[in-house]
Amino acid sequence: MKKLLILVGALLLIAGGTVSVMKWMNLGPFQEKAAQQEEAPSEPTLLVDMEPLLIPIFQGDTVAATLKFQVKLETIGSENAAKIQYLMPKINDLFMRELYGFMPRLLKVIKEEQNIDFLGLLKEGQQKEGQQKEGQQFHVLVINQRLKFISDKFIGLNLVTKVLVQSVINAPAG
Repeated sequence: MKKLLILVGALLLIAGGTVSVMKWMNLGPFQEKAAQQEEAPSEPTLLVDMEPLLIPIFQGDTVAATLKFQVKLETIGSENAAKIQYLMPKINDLFMRELYGFMPRLLKVIKEEQNIDFLGLLKEGQQKEGQQKEGQQFHVLVINQRLKFISDKFIGLNLVTKVLVQSVINAPAG
């Protein structure tokens, strides 16, 4: 009989602990609805255009290509858009510096992992067009995340909500 009471007491302690942890972590039936918690932003989402970013890619001592990035910054409210316009020279400089150092590393990874040389040409010509488009979309997402990280780090967390790379054009060096 004593063993049964100890077992029932242990089960009640475990159940109580589980319920309290679920309530504390907002899990299961205690989970609050995300739609109820999130309020729609009172101010509209705005896109701020940046000047095109031109990044030279070197091969040895010569410029092998110039990548042209068309970037837009998403923000909430006209006050934040005005701050971004005021800080645009600094943002432009930060993004240029970051892409200048980041793109050669990214293109090296592309070359090693996907057998695509840094000019976008296939080494063996065996990759299908669908795979190439998926790879290009992936790289644009990586660049978006990297530029968002830089804007959060140096400009502020709530100023830029998204960094959108609209296009990347590989223009051969003339």
